[in-house]
Amino acid sequence: MIRVGITGLRDLRNYDIAALADDIRRELAARASGHRRRVLLSSLAAGADQLCAEIGISLGYDLVCPLPFAQARDDFSGEALGKFDALIGKASRTIIISNNQDLDLAYLEAGKYVADHCDVLLAVWDGIPQSSICGTQAVMEYAEKINREIIHIQPRNGRT
Repeated sequence: MIRVGITGLRDLRNYDIAALADDIRRELAARASGHRRRVLLSSLAAGADQLCAEIGISLGYDLVCPLPFAQARDDFSGEALGKFDALIGKASRTIIISNNQDLDLAYLEAGKYVADHCDVLLAVWDGIPQSSICGTQAVMEYAEKINREIIHIQPRNGRT
């Protein structure tokens, strides 16, 4: 069994989505090779989390969704809400991670859960420092501290 955790940017508008999807597909396919059971851990945040989940499902991964809090769906709107609903309906399991009233701490707890329960963390991050306590950079730093393997996919600029 292979368990791949996902963390990534929420806003992918400035990046080449087709190239990013190809990079994600290549990495997830490589990790799946030789494993009959494949699990993808994703909190289904807008952007990279949802893109990785869609690709993972297409490659035969079981989707497990550690959600930061019970009302996580309320944090979505528009296209991201539609994708959230579609993906959560395909999940083999959902887990509510926190009842913390501080949403940033709840998101951080969900990110740590993903890192704690995966064999490898796939991180879609542009490398631009983040001030958020719960963003991709924070989850990657935590994963490094617990000696988790990290696959860093840096999206390419899609605008010239």
